[in-house]
Amino acid sequence: MKLLTLTILGSFFFMFIPHVSAKIVFTSNRDGTRNLYVMDDDGRNVKKITHNNKEDVISTQPRWSPNGKYIAFLRIWGKFGIDQEYDVFLMNADGSNQQRLTHHPAMDGGYLTWSPDSQYIAFTSYRKKNGNIHTIDILTQNVEQLTDYKKGQRERAQEPDWSPDGKRIAYVVGSRFIYIMDADGENQQLFLDGGTFIREPLWSSDGKRIMYSEHTFGKVGDVIEVVKSRVVIVDLHAGEVREKVMPAGWGVSSKSWMGPQKALLAIHTSETNTDIFVWDFTSDTLKNLTDTPGVDWTPDWIDDAALDVSFMKKKITQWGQLKIEEESP
Repeated sequence: MKLLTLTILGSFFFMFIPHVSAKIVFTSNRDGTRNLYVMDDDGRNVKKITHNNKEDVISTQPRWSPNGKYIAFLRIWGKFGIDQEYDVFLMNADGSNQQRLTHHPAMDGGYLTWSPDSQYIAFTSYRKKNGNIHTIDILTQNVEQLTDYKKGQRERAQEPDWSPDGKRIAYVVGSRFIYIMDADGENQQLFLDGGTFIREPLWSSDGKRIMYSEHTFGKVGDVIEVVKSRVVIVDLHAGEVREKVMPAGWGVSSKSWMGPQKALLAIHTSETNTDIFVWDFTSDTLKNLTDTPGVDWTPDWIDDAALDVSFMKKKITQWGQLKIEEESP
């Protein structure tokens, strides 16, 4: 049975990828290395899809393409310090055909986001000696800088998320502000001053709400620790509409929308453990999806409707040399 077929039309091809039933992709160190895994909505059928076998190679922060056929992710490798490399990679949803997209000595990556048409990926880069939002054209691999925070400035731009209509990008400035700009970098405007440490603004699928996490620090004895962690959902016009305050000692490290009424939260529950939970807005409950020793984090969810899309158009000259793989009977 053919696993991959190509239909050539002029200078373009259509790539058909086998249906993927797993809908959640995440990072885990459950086997001693940091790799990407997929699982079903209920936490079952966990499968490793990257296979780094060295401690100094990390695959993390995965993001589904809008049609669910590809995964963009950050890869870190090399000895800790100046010799480490951080770059954006792309692969098929089953982990095959891994391709490196960025090739800059500075740190590229960090909470990637796709444009809704699957043509661009926005990411944080330190090419100008400070964090700024950049985009890369997947076809041409052309990189453009959207924000312009300079070396030496206290603030930086990071953690972008593309709006579902493709017109805007939300992102964090410093550690307490959420800004929204046009997708070309114009009209950068303050949306929210969190007043404390905030992370990872994420648009809802209808583009009317943004979810972010917030941490409040305080002195516990002689140590500065997180004394309150919560997830907040704000309406773009009405302000805060929902929150989930974590139990004492818990902190939200990353998250993802899971349809209009749920969210996936990676919650740091102890010094050595982080698990993925489902936050159900209707019942306001948290339910474990993973419960293994170690760290499960950076979850991302894809809707069934996206998985029904059968192809993505790409130039034939990109993605390296693609081969038709045959599955033995």
